[in-house]
Amino acid sequence: MAAICTFVGPTGPVGAEAEEVHLPIVGRQFVTVGAEVRGGPVLDYGGDSLAATPTVGPRGRIGLQHILSERFSMNLEGAFGATYLADHTMAPGGDGDAQLAFDFTLGMLGRYFAVGPTSSWTFAGGVHYRRAGLSEGSLLQMGVEGRVGYTVWTDDERFFIVELGVHAPFMEGLSMPQRSLEDIEDTPDDVPDEFYQPSASIGIQWAF
Repeated sequence: MAAICTFVGPTGPVGAEAEEVHLPIVGRQFVTVGAEVRGGPVLDYGGDSLAATPTVGPRGRIGLQHILSERFSMNLEGAFGATYLADHTMAPGGDGDAQLAFDFTLGMLGRYFAVGPTSSWTFAGGVHYRRAGLSEGSLLQMGVEGRVGYTVWTDDERFFIVELGVHAPFMEGLSMPQRSLEDIEDTPDDVPDEFYQPSASIGIQWAF
């Protein structure tokens, strides 16, 4: 009987404890998916007055969030979608037609991220690379961004973030494909470089 008790007795508590164990959050990596809407003006300051062309578009997000401490994480993120541009100046001769352009961004962010509270504010900042495929060429940008948002934990190891972002390029330009002599004669080859396109976004992402 003693042998039976010795074998059976510990089994109950050990099994119960095992069911309540969760993997530690610090050090975890979470895959995140989500969506955003991003828009902003193309600011043309080459003329007598400042002109602004609106742009807007939806994109999907996918990323990896690495929890480094109870207050800090690092994010790698990609966003893929499309952007609508009205008539704009980012084209040969400064005359680009309205269009829908494939658009993607790759970014790396450091984030204030509180582990513990069921909900809290979150702040992030970092750098990004963006490419938009215009019919006249590819808009290339390197920039910085900042975000402010709100985190809600839905259980011990799942959460979502809703956030607003501001994105500002510090390098940008239009990469042009090679053109024929006939095309160059019909349309001036020079592309105005007196433009600037900042943007803002609102997005949501879920961690799994």
